[in-house]
Amino acid sequence: MKIKGKKLESSNEMTIVLPRYNGEDVIFKATLVDFSEMDKILKTPKAPYILRRGKQVRNTEDKGYEDQCLQYLIKRENYTVAVSLLATPDLEWETVDLEKPGTWKNCETELLESGLPKTEVAYIFAKVRQVNSLDQDKLDEARERFLLMQQEAQEN
Repeated sequence: MKIKGKKLESSNEMTIVLPRYNGEDVIFKATLVDFSEMDKILKTPKAPYILRRGKQVRNTEDKGYEDQCLQYLIKRENYTVAVSLLATPDLEWETVDLEKPGTWKNCETELLESGLPKTEVAYIFAKVRQVNSLDQDKLDEARERFLLMQQEAQEN
């Protein structure tokens, strides 16, 4: 599909700047993550079946299933951060292996061990979430840009 003769781009990138008043600012790049590789490695949890009124149905209230879902979401968030920040020039994860879900949590550990305080690591995670999601603020900003362009086109 094309719009106005151009293919749509799904890439989105954000620069994250952590100020350093006594030295050089710390700069990260975060980009939109394609989860197709993660989906090959990490499977979405499936609720177990139970018998209810003579029919097999998924028991989404099963405690084990709920725990699996929580662990899945934690791993997904860590994967998102690890992959998204790879847009940062020269960033190298030392203990994160994208082929091994058990190592994805190490991205937070590495950020902390590099000397970043917890507040800045939380800020980085929030910005990665922001670049990988669509929220009302982004929609409002895009609508404002569009309306401005429309107004400028009518004035010219």
